[in-house]
This record gives sequence, C-alpha cells and structure tokens, in this order.
Amino acid sequence: MADGVKMEVHGLKELERKLLEMSPKLAKNALRAAVAAGARVVAAEARKNVPVDSGTLRRSIYTKQIREESGDTQQTFYVGARQGKKEQAKNRDGWYFPFVEFGTEKMAARPFMRPAFESTKDAAVQAIKTRLAERIDKLAGEK
Repeated sequence: MADGVKMEVHGLKELERKLLEMSPKLAKNALRAAVAAGARVVAAEARKNVPVDSGTLRRSIYTKQIREESGDTQQTFYVGARQGKKEQAKNRDGWYFPFVEFGTEKMAARPFMRPAFESTKDAAVQAIKTRLAERIDKLAGEK
C-alpha cells in the first residue's frame, strides 16, 4: 500500500475511560466502527473532489481496515484507490491514482486525496467521537 497520512486522536479521556470499562472485544468493535466512520468522511470528500473523466477513479475510492496495524486499543483504516485485474472487470480500477494525485513529468498534479484529508480531518474526528459515543452508550444500555 502507498504511504498514507496518519492521524491520531487524543483528548477523549471520558470515552477512553468508558472503553476501558468494557470487555476488550466490545471496546475493539466500538473503536473499529468509530474509526471507520471517520475514514468514510474522508473517502466521501475524495470522491467529491476527484477529477472525473470516465468516473472510474471516483468508483475506485474505498476504505479498508488494516488488521495488521489494528488491535484492541488502536484501529487503522486506509482510504485509497482500488487497483488490479479484478477491479477492471468492475470498471473501478484506479491504477493511475498516483499520476493524478502527484502528477508526472508530462502532467500536472491534480490532487484530490490529500486535500480531502486536510479539509475533512476535523469532521472525521467529530465523526469518530460521535460514533464512538453512540456505540458506548448502546453497549452500556445492553448491560
């Protein structure tokens, strides 16, 4: 996977305290749902900003949990562009994403992913906080 932007959210002491009171599995699931909500905010903005010719690159934008970098207390999600033969058949192969985002020797950059992150990072954090609070409240009500 390409190098991405890493964002850490701190200062959620009350939510963190409530998470620690839950079983590890429930806390992990709540955290995963919350971080996924934040990733979806960034992906939606990237889809909105992507230069569109055929629409293939827009369709290729996705979010995915990175299990190897996720655990009970940390969740990592990737926002990127699908690539490969499987995606060609579905008309969503964004193999040329880096050329559009960063430019080439013969083509100016038309960034959309990095500006999407920059313009939505506060909204993404808010989505994480909101979703996490909702999940904690729901799970606390089920006890």
